Amino acid sequence: MQLNSAYQFPLFLPYHIPIEEKSYLSLKIEKTTFIAWFDTIYFEDSCEEDISELTSTNPNTKHKKTYLEIILLSEDEVELEPNLSVFNAGLTEVLKWLNHLILNLKIKTRNLKIERLTRKHLPTGMLCEYFNPFEWSKRIKFSTITNLNEKENIPILSKSEWDWVVSDSFREDHSLFPFTRPENFALKSLNNFKLGRFQDSVIFIQLSVESLFKLYYLFYARVNNIDENKSDKIISNYRNLIEHTAKKYLEGDWMLVKSNELLFSYWNTTYNLRNKIIHSAYEPIYSETVNAIKAGLDLKRLISKSLKKFGGIDKLVNGYYSENYCYASELFYNDSSFSNEKQAQEFIDSKFNNETRDNTTT
Repeated sequence: MQLNSAYQFPLFLPYHIPIEEKSYLSLKIEKTTFIAWFDTIYFEDSCEEDISELTSTNPNTKHKKTYLEIILLSEDEVELEPNLSVFNAGLTEVLKWLNHLILNLKIKTRNLKIERLTRKHLPTGMLCEYFNPFEWSKRIKFSTITNLNEKENIPILSKSEWDWVVSDSFREDHSLFPFTRPENFALKSLNNFKLGRFQDSVIFIQLSVESLFKLYYLFYARVNNIDENKSDKIISNYRNLIEHTAKKYLEGDWMLVKSNELLFSYWNTTYNLRNKIIHSAYEPIYSETVNAIKAGLDLKRLISKSLKKFGGIDKLVNGYYSENYCYASELFYNDSSFSNEKQAQEFIDSKFNNETRDNTTT
């Protein structure tokens, strides 16, 4: 076995896993060998003021988290400088195999804080080193983007926006207000995506769309005095609700055929992926999750745009939604962390190629 190139980088887990300090794990997958060295970081949250007279509880709390030093050793031909594609492929494999260990530790220890690790748990940037294993002292330091989540400043609500929030929060008919729950489910989907919980992200975006179909129907049933038992039976058959009942309260054709692009895409992307997760515990990857969110949000917008006029629903829709008929959709399309995989890779490559790489000796 000829090891020709190596990448070394740190991983800071967002929690502590109970592995003995300075333990290590070595694993060979095809032409790449992974070495993970485990350690623990101790830190303390302290209270600057002396409040001992006010409470008997110690305000100074100690915490610990797990730190890993990862080395990727490759048998591929040695290169003069780091190859970002090779590094990203290696990092993906590290996370994949590390998660086998992490999830079994969660089960064995019954520690709910331990969860599957994804790039979404990593810092935005990472400082790494590239070197030839036969020349450990000669290293090339480089930085790369590992996580596209970006911090943002949220502007203060205007008076009109505040009035809108208050008005919709305390409506007398709030139980019939068919927007809040689907929108909340959609935002939960985006939040879970940013936390790296791709299964939950897909489940919540599917729940957002399904609840919107059903809540609009229940509003329609209330206006038209449809028997509650009949309504329960109708919404219990989701596909039948879409194909045969939705046309009563939505404009257009809602048959699940390829010509209905947004509906067909949602059913075969979001809905089917959700079923795969629920029935076989499938773990979707980044690109599958993004595509499922996109298909769900695109259909969600179409549903609200297609509502027929009944019971003043058109005024409620226009009073609640913005022009895009979906607040989560606006967030999704204006946040780089939801870029598709190709766009994300192009973004990473552009950042990497603009970096100044210094040859350093350590």
